[in-house]
Amino acid sequence: MEFHETLYNVREHGADAGYNGFTYNADTYCFTRDNLSAILDELRGVADDCGNETLTDCLSGFRRLKGLAKSEIEAGLMDDESESRVQVYNTLAWFALETVASQLESEMIYDI
Repeated sequence: MEFHETLYNVREHGADAGYNGFTYNADTYCFTRDNLSAILDELRGVADDCGNETLTDCLSGFRRLKGLAKSEIEAGLMDDESESRVQVYNTLAWFALETVASQLESEMIYDI
């Protein structure tokens, strides 16, 4: 699959369609752990754009975290031992993949 086609598929179908390095929780957990600062910086921008006061407020609107209370999402962000940690980190990895794919595809289309 060509790079541009992969970007399109990620944007169109979402990260949960399965992409190398973003399929298994062990992979997405490590990716988020290793890139947490950059992911949270991007998420802060999204939260601000959407009028959310906190990252937890922003994340509570993510489909993949529906079913978790805000306190569980916050625990997943802050507490290494939280039962929701893997689910939150998986969601953050997919958010990063989808965000970067969308940004790169836009740059390629519009040749920014």
